[in-house]
Order: sequence, then C-alpha cells, then structure tokens
Amino acid sequence: MSRGILAEKASPASDRRRFQRAVGALWELGIVALGPIRADAARSHEILRDHVARNFPGGTGSYLFWTAADERAFGRKGMLAGTLTIHCSGREVADAAVSVFQDHGVDAALPPAPDTVLVFPPAIGPRGS
Repeated sequence: MSRGILAEKASPASDRRRFQRAVGALWELGIVALGPIRADAARSHEILRDHVARNFPGGTGSYLFWTAADERAFGRKGMLAGTLTIHCSGREVADAAVSVFQDHGVDAALPPAPDTVLVFPPAIGPRGS
C-alpha cells in the first residue's frame, strides 16, 4: 500500500455540515426544520404554525427554525463562531432537538427561555465527521 493512502486523513466536518445533518434527522422524525428565516421570532412562529398545519394536516404540528440574524453565527468556512438560537414549537420539540444535535456532534442545550435551544461553538475544536 502507498504511504500516501495510509497517511491521508479525512478532514473533519464543519459545524455547519454537522448542523445540516442534524436538521435532516429532525425532518426524518417529523419535525419541520427551517432556516434561516428573515422574519422575527414571533412572526416566524405564526408563519410556521400555519404552514405546518396546512402542509402536514395529519402531523403533530412540530417545527423549529432559526432566524437570518442568528445564521450569522456561522463563519465563512462553516465553523460556528457564536451562539445560534433555535426556536421550537414546544418543549417536546426542544428536547428532541437537543438530543438530535448532540447525536450529530453539535453542542446544544436548553436555556431558561421556553421553547428554545442554544447551539454553541464546539468547546474543543473541530470534530470528525
């Protein structure tokens, strides 16, 4: 075998890539996950509540989103440089989101504010994909 092949190492996934994978997993669980949304959080809740009810009438009404302002937490290379706030339709969605984000290598926690999740930059630097 070539030494080059053995020495070659896959580069770690960016924070954005891990976040996107987690968002895909949330969709698979039946949680509509959208962002960045340009409206403020209160208006976005109204819009998504109606959108989910209209487009998924047999569903649970579960959704989450992040705003365009929060999207700025991602740097140009996809690394998270600040805290990203995720707004959720309810506590159950927030609980599920934290679990899914953490399962995908994204640091996330429930803050004191109701129905939100905070996504943090990794404490120990980039992780593998």
